[in-house]
Amino acid sequence: MLNAGYGAAAASLDAYLVQQGATPEQRSEAQKSQARGDGYEGPGHDFVAGWVYASGGVGAAVVLPELAMGCALAPVICNEAAIIAAEMAGGDAALGGTAFGVFGGGALALKNGANELAVVPKGFIPAEKTGLTFDIKSSSSASGYINLELSARQKFDKTGAIVDNKYAQSDLMARYSPSGDLYIDWYGTTVTGRGIGSEMISRAIETVGPTNVKTVSAQLGDTNLDAFRAAKASGISSEQAVWSTPLGKTMSSLGFKSVEMAGMGNGVVFSP
Repeated sequence: MLNAGYGAAAASLDAYLVQQGATPEQRSEAQKSQARGDGYEGPGHDFVAGWVYASGGVGAAVVLPELAMGCALAPVICNEAAIIAAEMAGGDAALGGTAFGVFGGGALALKNGANELAVVPKGFIPAEKTGLTFDIKSSSSASGYINLELSARQKFDKTGAIVDNKYAQSDLMARYSPSGDLYIDWYGTTVTGRGIGSEMISRAIETVGPTNVKTVSAQLGDTNLDAFRAAKASGISSEQAVWSTPLGKTMSSLGFKSVEMAGMGNGVVFSP
């Protein structure tokens, strides 16, 4: 059984690890160890200690309804916790009496509260929606290529309300190839500090279909390139430096755990 306070503790653990500069792999391992209660000693071990998992029956795990409430506050973390619980139980789990399991590389996860479930491809974690209204244009070719354009002309006012504003620009252009790669041609927003960039990339993946997207690739633009070079100057590898960029942080939050430098330029390729 996953402890009733697991959702809050998992969120605290992940926030702590991000502050400590832990890699996506370290964060994932810490979350798994927290669910297993197996004596994890890596970064953030003090948060992990004390959480115990016990089988709720043969091939089943039990997740308390309180955890479902915690998931409303930390959906990204609880989605992974659900996958962990289901995997540990051999493929099935129960959440407040509702089936919860792993099927064909996907998992059932909470959507819009505890009363609705949605199939989420294992590895992909949709970004939290900010509330902006995006105009999404998609055109497909007979050979399977898809061109995408996302745009919004809204911002948040001083009270936090969303208002239309022709000077507020949030845009993304991308193209999907039948090989499974979603290439981000360009993205940017004038609405900072709200996770708009992450939402746009997430929406692009969701529009194509998460199960169809095997990799996400891009060229590091000015902002990302500056962050990459600063991180690289500290002595870490190029791949590690990519995770320090805004794009790298976005892809990590969306569940992508591997990155490769592509070619001789500033190209990057992310995979789950």
